[in-house]
Amino acid sequence: MKKEFPSFMNDDSESDKYEVLVDFWLSWTLRCAGIKKITENNKKVHEYSKKILSYCITKKLDVQFLDNKKINKIKCWKYNSTEGGQKDLWFELNIDNINYALIFENKVYSELGEGQLEKYKLSVDKYYKNKDFRIIYIFFRAHDEYIKEDLKHCKKNNFVPILYSDLQDAIGTEELTNNYLFDEFWFRW
Repeated sequence: MKKEFPSFMNDDSESDKYEVLVDFWLSWTLRCAGIKKITENNKKVHEYSKKILSYCITKKLDVQFLDNKKINKIKCWKYNSTEGGQKDLWFELNIDNINYALIFENKVYSELGEGQLEKYKLSVDKYYKNKDFRIIYIFFRAHDEYIKEDLKHCKKNNFVPILYSDLQDAIGTEELTNNYLFDEFWFRW
């Protein structure tokens, strides 16, 4: 596929700021799954975003999970707590009157710190202790392979490991959306 523009996701710097970009891209993508007014211009972005969100909610089992379901609410923020440290993304969703919390930790070039996921999980569990939410912990690696040590941390702390390529596969096609922002991240990076 020939590129018209230079890649938004890569430049000549040796920055460690890629995780922030990935946070915003994931946040935007998953919020696109909740678009209320579907137009011809945003139809594919909405469809692909729902597949990605479905994949995350079902812990990698069902990209069609959100078909025929009503997304009532999607809230997303970066979370910072002195108790539990910073999680990359925190989503609260209401789908068919069931509440979900998706907690993302993502890494691009760095590895997980010792006890990092455990600390995150403890603070999230404390926050949701008396609330009716299905909590899903996701470790997102913005590459096409895991670091072996990360998988051990995920298993130990009940985080679902998901790769960038897994989410590309969840889309299930290479047909572009004609939304340059979406296509840049999901098809050209």
